[in-house]
Amino acid sequence: MKLFKRGKQLVPKKFEFTKEVTAKALETWLNKREELQKKYEDLSAKHTGPVESLEMSGIRQQRELVEERIREVRDWYGLYVLEGLEEESRRLKLLTIVLIALTTILAIFTGFLVSGIRIP
Repeated sequence: MKLFKRGKQLVPKKFEFTKEVTAKALETWLNKREELQKKYEDLSAKHTGPVESLEMSGIRQQRELVEERIREVRDWYGLYVLEGLEEESRRLKLLTIVLIALTTILAIFTGFLVSGIRIP
């Protein structure tokens, strides 16, 4: 992640984890999770012992890793959304200031109009 300077603090550039990127990544990891789940269920149907086999343990660990990746994708998308909200918030703040300034100017001109004062 590249950083650029804004004022005195370093601010990261956008994450660019869009809906499309997130959907593709989630689809990949969810398919992988489903595949691992099927393998685990097939092995557990064949296994009759009270303790899971080494193969089952390995698949379970892989599945946990896939679950972690799914959480990471969701977290990164959450950061992307928060980043967008922050940007929109700044934009709305600026627009609000502009609208307040315009309203004040219009109120002053309306006051001049009502009182009959002419501006040369």
